Amino acid sequence: MTKQRAAALAAELDVSLRSHGVCPACLCFVAFEVDQGDESCVAGQIMVMAPNLWAEGLGESVRASLERAFSRSPAAEEGLRELEVAGVRSRIFLN
Repeated sequence: MTKQRAAALAAELDVSLRSHGVCPACLCFVAFEVDQGDESCVAGQIMVMAPNLWAEGLGESVRASLERAFSRSPAAEEGLRELEVAGVRSRIFLN
């Protein structure tokens, strides 16, 4: 799955700040880097925070949302496969 395809699919998912596994404190670290505008720093902070979010259960929320999107999005099947193989390092999770 390309980064662009993963980003488009992630935008279609029904994962929000209220989803299981979302850690507002973790997201603050990422948001700070977004505000600074340095994409490499944003990517680095996402890589640092992703394991924490995964451990909190966000991966389960992403998986459930992909399963719900399966019938309406052709990319959902590919996203599910990548999530199963790469887990926390999958592009769909990191978007």
